[in-house]
Formats: sequence, structure tokens, C-alpha cells
Amino acid sequence: MDHTRVSRRVLPLIRSISFLERFLLTSPLKLCHHILGFLSKPDLVSLGCSSSICKEFVDVYSRVAWNIDAYLTPWFDDPQIFRSLMAFTGAVISGSQALRFFDRLPPDTCRDLDIFVRPAGAMSLTSRPSDIDETYPIITDILSLSSTKRFCRGGGAQGIIAVFDFEKPQPEAGCPNLKVQIIVVAQHPVHHIVYNFHSTIVINYVTYREAVSVFPKTTFLKRVGYVTSRRSLGNAPKPSWIVKYEKRGYTFDLHSRHPSVELADRSTGDNRCWRIAFDSDEPNAEIEAEANNAIYGPLGLDELKFELSWVPEEENGRLPVRFRLGIYEPELWDYIFPWHMLH
Repeated sequence: MDHTRVSRRVLPLIRSISFLERFLLTSPLKLCHHILGFLSKPDLVSLGCSSSICKEFVDVYSRVAWNIDAYLTPWFDDPQIFRSLMAFTGAVISGSQALRFFDRLPPDTCRDLDIFVRPAGAMSLTSRPSDIDETYPIITDILSLSSTKRFCRGGGAQGIIAVFDFEKPQPEAGCPNLKVQIIVVAQHPVHHIVYNFHSTIVINYVTYREAVSVFPKTTFLKRVGYVTSRRSLGNAPKPSWIVKYEKRGYTFDLHSRHPSVELADRSTGDNRCWRIAFDSDEPNAEIEAEANNAIYGPLGLDELKFELSWVPEEENGRLPVRFRLGIYEPELWDYIFPWHMLH
């Protein structure tokens, strides 16, 4: 079924239609998509709820704008085969490429595609990508993961056990090689992303079946980021990652006493997240079969719950000089600092 076409229905004579509906039905589809591209995701949802005609156009536009298979095509000749592998290994895509996917930007082929996976999935994930040339990992590197000191220490402070790099030559002469970075982590990849990433801007991820943004309102509507690192920023110069994202149009709120982020119990399945489902109309049987036989069992992402707190950083015992967003396991922060006693 071609999901990129909208039925040109006969306009019903027994009722009037709005100017917008008439415009959508009589304009080229490319023009309609161009206009819809200026709307945010919440605006698209609202528009789709206004009428069945608008919903049809919004659904078609959304399938084109957030087409994960088209987005992964530069790195993989058959993205659906790779998504089957993601389903089997529990791998998750994150980093700047996931951010660009939500932002409806084309993939940045000059930057790595970051894939996070646990140790048991590393073997299958690194042995399958025949579309890309192996430049680092060999089988002994992967088999010895569980016997390394880093594995025994849980991947250290960042929870990263190993990083394997792959490259794929681009067809155009003179272009840099496409790069895939497979990052082996000690815990569930989604747990790693939520609890270890440096700021709310990058807490987005793509699984085999959906894309999820945990802080979409501040990231994509306000273009504001909040530092989530558990390490104090201290008096050191501005971190390079803050400079990088400021150059991309984001600002970081370090001083507000009342942040835009709601300080509450959260989960990766709540209504504050943005979720983009893949293959919702026609589920891929091969991908679903791999998911049912996954190494780590069914992907229960909705079970990840966490709490948010606004953590002050003091200097020499004086008033806070800056704040960061604390992301903690459920009920842990109430034990450390019982905010309810202050109300």
C-alpha cells in the first residue's frame, strides 16, 4: 500500500467544508507537506483532530516526515533488516542523529550513528552489519568483554564497557566515510540514556518499533536544555558539549529557580513524552518475530520510571550559583532530600 498518497475524494455536496480542507484537497501534495512542515508535532496532532480530511493529510505527512527506514538508508542498504537486528539484540539509536530525526532534519552523514546495546547483543550486532566495513572489532574483542576489568566495574562512571567503530565508504568521491559507533553499555540502553546523558536535549532514542523524546517541550518547542549530568559543573570552563549545542541554536538554563521542566514523577511512557510509532498500519512480520525471540526478552520500555529534582550547586556554602536537573530512580530522591517537608 502506498502511504504517501491521499485519496482525492469527491467533495460532499450535502455539507460545507472549511477553507483549509478545500485548500488541502485542491493543492499539490508537495505544497501541503511543505506547509505542514512549519507545524510542531502538537500542532499537527491538534490539526488532525479537527476533521477526518485534515487527519488524513496529517497522517500521510507524518509517515513521510518521520520515516525511519528512509532515515537509516545512508548507513544500511536494507534498514528493515537492521531494525530486525535491533529487535533481537535490544539495541537503541540515540545521540545527535536521534535528535535530528525528531527535528525532521536529514541525517548528518558527517557524524556517527550511535547505537547502544548490552553485552549479550554485541556479538549479533557487530557480526551482522554487512553493509559497513569492520574497522575495529574482532570476535575476540567481543568474547572477552565479560572478563575485562571495565565490565566487572559496571563500565565505570559512565557505564560504558566498550566502543566498536565501523565505516562505510560513501558512493560520492571525496566524501568522508559513513560511521557507525556501537557502544556496549552495562545496563538497559534506555536506562543508560536517561540516567547518564549530559542534558535533556539528547535524551531521545529510537528503538526498532518507535522513537521517543523524553523532554520534547523544552527541546523542540522552546529550544532550551537543562544539564542532567550527576557531576557538578564546578568552576571549570563551559563544557564543549554546551558550546556545541549553543552553536546549533539551543540555550541552557542554569540559573532559573523555576525551570520549565515539571519536577515530578516521570516515565518513558507518560504523556509528556513524544512517541512516533513505526509500522503502525502494517507491522513487519520479520521484525516482530525477532522481537519475540529477543535476547533480553520483550522490550518493556514503559516500565522505566524516574523522578526529577532541581539540584542547586553552591559555592563556598553561599547561595546557589547554578542549578542542574537531577534524574533519579523512583523514590530515591525523596529519601535523599525530602522536598515534601518544605511544603
